[in-house]
Amino acid sequence: MIRPTESSPRTDAWRLWIDRCGGYAVFAADQLTIGGVRQQGNSAEVAVQTDWRRIEGTLIRHGGDYFWGPVPESRAPAAANATGDASRTPLGVGRQLLADGSRLPIDGAASLRIRKPSVLSASAVLELDPPHRFADHVDQILIAEKTLLIGPTAANHIRCASLDVSAVLVIRDGMWKAKLNRTSEPSRFLASETPRELVDLIPGRRVSLGPLDMMLEEV
Repeated sequence: MIRPTESSPRTDAWRLWIDRCGGYAVFAADQLTIGGVRQQGNSAEVAVQTDWRRIEGTLIRHGGDYFWGPVPESRAPAAANATGDASRTPLGVGRQLLADGSRLPIDGAASLRIRKPSVLSASAVLELDPPHRFADHVDQILIAEKTLLIGPTAANHIRCASLDVSAVLVIRDGMWKAKLNRTSEPSRFLASETPRELVDLIPGRRVSLGPLDMMLEEV
């Protein structure tokens, strides 16, 4: 059972369900492990139903760029770098810059790509080529950096082709908020009382913004 909560968040990972759009795993961390689904032992933070090893590597965000690290840095041998931090390696050491639309360099049957749909946001989307699927019944992975855009075009992180409005999700102090964009075209679905200001997304509570019906879950 999902219990609504308004207390301080205890996580940087969520599930977001949007009617007529899909289900999404949302992460706000700067580093994520990626690998295959395993029945026993800990899986990677981003797990794919394929023939990959339990953990294939680490996706790293630095500024507005994304990098692939072949060895998960938190699990690397305890040899401290120049800053004395044994859990991280200096930027550029063993890392590969990932361009928009590029395939992550993982051997196996599945093909995972990274997409940065908007120049207005450093947030990114991880997409699998069919027929492979992510674990936990989600359609895509969203790596959030302050904002996520929702709308009918490819310029949005969450693309809902059936929508004729657009919206933005904003994370502040670990709390998510949402609002319809003021540039959205008038829609027959929009009532006069539809809020155009930021609305809190309380985990476990259903939120409606015009034609957008969504629910956030803490992980």
